[in-house]
Amino acid sequence: MASALAVLRAELGPRYAPVSADVPLLSNLSVFQNIALIRQYHERLTAEDSYRDTNALLERFELCHLAGKRSFELSDRDLFFVKLLRASQRKEAAIVIDRPFAQIENMHTLAPIRKALQLLDFPGVEGIILGYEWNRGRYESDGQ
Repeated sequence: MASALAVLRAELGPRYAPVSADVPLLSNLSVFQNIALIRQYHERLTAEDSYRDTNALLERFELCHLAGKRSFELSDRDLFFVKLLRASQRKEAAIVIDRPFAQIENMHTLAPIRKALQLLDFPGVEGIILGYEWNRGRYESDGQ
């Protein structure tokens, strides 16, 4: 799996936006700050614009209640979706989701992730999901 990730990272270059257990949130920042920081840094977004956009994103995903929390305070499911929102902040991101069933305990299909990717609805954003062959049935069980 590590070699597949390395190949994707090389192919995608700056568009590579991982959602992985191996890429943690910054532990000293809140959920809100972890998401907002990406566009503030890469696009030099003002604090006001960043606040507005990040707040709107958290509202769209009904995650405003997590805004002030740190990574260690999150469930595995919430942590995953916060990482997904953070990854989506790269312009024309190629979101690479690494073994989602290993990241979210008790998730049986990809339906919640597929719904989240649809909710992102940003131009130029695409999603790539990597997983193990033995989980094929779980990937296909939601009819996608």
